[in-house]
Amino acid sequence: MSARWNADPGRRWQADRTPESGGRGARARLRSLWPWLALFFAIAAAAWPRASKAAWRVEASAGLALPDADFADFRWDTGPQALAGAGLAWEQGANALGLRLERHGGSQVTGLPGAPARALGLTSLEVQLGRRLAPPAGPLGVELWLQGHLGWLQLGYDPDRLTLAGAGPAGEDLRIDFAPVDPLCGGGGLLLRRALAAEFALGLNLDALAFALDSARRVGDAVRLERERRTNWRLSLRLDWLPGRLAAGPPRAS
Repeated sequence: MSARWNADPGRRWQADRTPESGGRGARARLRSLWPWLALFFAIAAAAWPRASKAAWRVEASAGLALPDADFADFRWDTGPQALAGAGLAWEQGANALGLRLERHGGSQVTGLPGAPARALGLTSLEVQLGRRLAPPAGPLGVELWLQGHLGWLQLGYDPDRLTLAGAGPAGEDLRIDFAPVDPLCGGGGLLLRRALAAEFALGLNLDALAFALDSARRVGDAVRLERERRTNWRLSLRLDWLPGRLAAGPPRAS
């Protein structure tokens, strides 16, 4: 027999939902995303060129993510973390629209006696919009892109369950569940990109990943519930493959 427990607020666990309200919360966040997606695509449609050379873009990226320093208050690892991602986009003229999947992660110390740190992974699925601000310039032929993204973030633990023998109220085993959370996310940044041989380009990407999480903390005898915004910074090298687009040289300004 075992008891179940989901995050003591006095230990300042950061969570996005409770098991009872998780479904309703996820649906509410999904509904709140549609106006922003509509605005996102309206801006993209207004800026999109009506006639210009186009190509699919397949991208792969690797680099480092730097979590928000305030996560240290919740015993999160806030040092640099390995990042990897992939995406698919449609590039036309000076504009690009696509979908990107990225993941980075570290660990979180539980603060419970004898309990090891839990691996913590952040996986984002984002719709991204890009606009080339400057055509290839200088001896290296580097172009500058402004990028924005909007999507979903899943924060999950591994392992996602911890059992403490004999720690329950009646001496039974106490089982602690670390449920995943899935807030909305968004942000933007800059990309420096240079065409390579054949149909490839190499870029240096710096952007911010912003999201909000609910937190519960004990202040005296009271429990304070707050919604706090966080920003993780991501720096990565991105390799682009654009079939047929770059073989004849860098794209012209649009």
